[in-house]
Amino acid sequence: MHPMFDFFKKNLKTSQKKRENFEEMIQGDGANLDPEEQHLFGNILKLRGECARDIMVPRSEIIGLQKTKSFSDINEIVVNAPFTRFPVYGETLDQVEGYIQGKHLCKFLKDPAQFSLKKIMRKLLFISPSMGLIDLLLQMRATKSPLAIVIDEHGGTDGLVTVWDVVSEIIGDLADIHTNIEHPKMTQVSPGQYLADGKYLLKNAAKEFDLNFVNIEEEELETIGGLVMYLTGRVPARREIIHHSSGFSFEVLDADSRRVKQVRIWFNKKPDETN
Repeated sequence: MHPMFDFFKKNLKTSQKKRENFEEMIQGDGANLDPEEQHLFGNILKLRGECARDIMVPRSEIIGLQKTKSFSDINEIVVNAPFTRFPVYGETLDQVEGYIQGKHLCKFLKDPAQFSLKKIMRKLLFISPSMGLIDLLLQMRATKSPLAIVIDEHGGTDGLVTVWDVVSEIIGDLADIHTNIEHPKMTQVSPGQYLADGKYLLKNAAKEFDLNFVNIEEEELETIGGLVMYLTGRVPARREIIHHSSGFSFEVLDADSRRVKQVRIWFNKKPDETN
């Protein structure tokens, strides 16, 4: 077993007192650790209280492949998606059977008639929402499965977690090592115009700014970034403008390959170009 996993098992199952002593050791003024090391060990400690539910990609944002689709349809989804691995399902996402890596479609480009998802499909994990991240990371390593489907109490698909999602919780955003981490926020910059972080909660926007973006079909969405991705069916490009049936429009100001980071929001009319 890798030494890091030994560290997890040894240090994350100690008593509360020992845990507090360890926190003082890595965060105190006398700690012989550079900022990067403090950042890493601090994130490792936080994993003890986190579970799959805390980091999973919600069902509404999963990009899966229905096994009855043709090669051309599947290839189009894979080419246009910002991911490398995709769950394969039957009639609905509640019937996930495995996953594929997008790059394995290349072998069928010259002869699509030979295409079969079964030839390239691999097994994945099925886990409960309450499974701890340390246990999940260990199980992923043991089974060599980089993908896990989070199952709800009724056996339906609740979300998806990748091994990178877990590792990212340890590594964190490297930019945060030298900057203060701020909570997601939304500010009104002019009448009817707002700037919002992608992780800002929709329920907070509805409460604090009296802005209700979602309709009945979108009630399961939690963040503004998630709503924008739901409306486009993908991660939109920077400067892309998305219109909502409620009358609001969203302009993507910042995004990476996996999520929307910041948006500008206005109602009815396009805001003045300020950036």
